[in-house]
Amino acid sequence: MATSVKPFSEELQSKLLRLLVENHELILTNKFVKPRYFEDPVDSRICRAVLDLFREFQVPPTWVVIYESLKHHIDLPERKRFKARLLELRKLVVPESERRFISKQLRHFVGLQTLKGAIADSVPYLKKGDLESARHLIKLSLESGDFDDTPEIDYFADVRQRHVVKIRPSVCRTLIADLDGVLKRGGLARGELGVVLAVSNVGKTMCLCHLAKAAVLQRYKVLYLSLDDAAEEIIAERLDGSFSGVELRDLESKRVEVMSKIEKLGVQYGRSLIIKEFIPGTDMSTIVGYMDKLSATGFRPDVIVIDYVNIVGEGVNKYQGNRYKGLGNVYQDLKRLAKERKVVVWTAAQSNRSGVGMELITSANIAESFEGVHIANVIISLNRTPEERKREALRIFLAKNKTSLAEVVISIHTNFKKGAFYRKPA
Repeated sequence: MATSVKPFSEELQSKLLRLLVENHELILTNKFVKPRYFEDPVDSRICRAVLDLFREFQVPPTWVVIYESLKHHIDLPERKRFKARLLELRKLVVPESERRFISKQLRHFVGLQTLKGAIADSVPYLKKGDLESARHLIKLSLESGDFDDTPEIDYFADVRQRHVVKIRPSVCRTLIADLDGVLKRGGLARGELGVVLAVSNVGKTMCLCHLAKAAVLQRYKVLYLSLDDAAEEIIAERLDGSFSGVELRDLESKRVEVMSKIEKLGVQYGRSLIIKEFIPGTDMSTIVGYMDKLSATGFRPDVIVIDYVNIVGEGVNKYQGNRYKGLGNVYQDLKRLAKERKVVVWTAAQSNRSGVGMELITSANIAESFEGVHIANVIISLNRTPEERKREALRIFLAKNKTSLAEVVISIHTNFKKGAFYRKPA
């Protein structure tokens, strides 16, 4: 068994077990506390007995009942040991200050213990050199629901609390005024997933570049992940044109001017935009691993842009070989990433063949998997006819807006020569 992890020393683990027996609320949230988190085998066995008894009778068990339950499942020589331990726990005093500390640090303790168990379980795979299975096992262990702090709503009892004016959550606006105007919060909040839907060569990547730039201008840190071959430099060039106002074809000839403008912006915004290229088919576990490495350098993104969802790998999952189900799993991973990392995630999706030639693409045209429709908070489609392309006009269709008005068409102007996805008409 691994050594104790601070801040839950052996003494604090004993006090946590003591509180588990007496605190009704803590037992009700037993999904937080698992027997295996207690590093003493006796304490682990006692914890299991407490939780089993509560599930069976729906009331907190007494110390007598706990012992009676245990003694039928342990050998006679061990009974004295368990009886003595229960007596110790019963006499243990937990001051109010420590109760508060334990309650506050419980999630941290659970997270650490879960991670330790996942790493230990992955060792056999690592010894065989099976890195992919080890990563997948750790991922599944962390996502298996060992702890879930999503609050529930007691509908009638919480009516006053629900209707109290709340502080508006910080959002990342798209800086497309008419679009922000119909999004409920004026943009996407942390934990939300947005999808840009279009056929090829309409402007998905240009739109994602605009969203990355918009986030930087609002002083958010942005991680732009490209899974397209040799796209890293292309993304940087489009952002050079967008930030500097220099046409893409003139970037080389006006190199000094461009560098000067970008360097000045760098002084103003600091280390706020990182572009990283991965090969097509890279899965989410690899992406998350890279984010962890980046976090160790002090860069923790507020907004993640992934270009694009159809070429994110499925990793090791039960839907491998079924692209429809596999892509649905990727959408789930993106939403989970947004919620767990408390970031805004924007990605692009390729329209299916039914979207080619259509004047207005809807959420029904998401290629390969309809799963994204159910999971995404916001879906916008990019639409333009050949005539609109000549005029540099483009229509954004708000196909899904989970918290407000949807099915709205927004007309904008573009200037792709300067990497400008959105500009006001002259």
